[in-house]
Amino acid sequence: MLYIKAGENEYELKTTLGVVKALETKSKKTLNELMAEFAKGATVDEMLATFRAGLPDSEYKAFEQDVLDNFDLITIQKHCDEFFIRLCFGGTPEEQEEKIEAFPASVRRKNIMRRALGLPEKEEETETIVTLDGKTISTSDRSSGPDTE
Repeated sequence: MLYIKAGENEYELKTTLGVVKALETKSKKTLNELMAEFAKGATVDEMLATFRAGLPDSEYKAFEQDVLDNFDLITIQKHCDEFFIRLCFGGTPEEQEEKIEAFPASVRRKNIMRRALGLPEKEEETETIVTLDGKTISTSDRSSGPDTE
């Protein structure tokens, strides 16, 4: 579940596989494709439509109005990112941590996921390299590959 407070109201969005299926059916794209498109930028209407899949029909209009009246662009994007993460990493905090650990990403990327799920972050690994000319170079997980930001 994901709880979103908008204005005076708090909404409970389902984050089950059924929601993923509804999103994929409606968009005719996989969840991974949707997330990649949203990472490039999504309209407010696209983000609202994504949330709709997790809400009961009877609550959607009120939710939409509360979001439009109370959120700015960064706030709705943040909640949309969290919604996607919760769709991928359901379960108890222990189960979520286990899934994140198994996920092929840098510690930095995994910490972004942990933060969105309210889990404790892990320290990034730092490696010290001594070059042939005696200089010391310190690297961290931030530069470990294409999944870093």
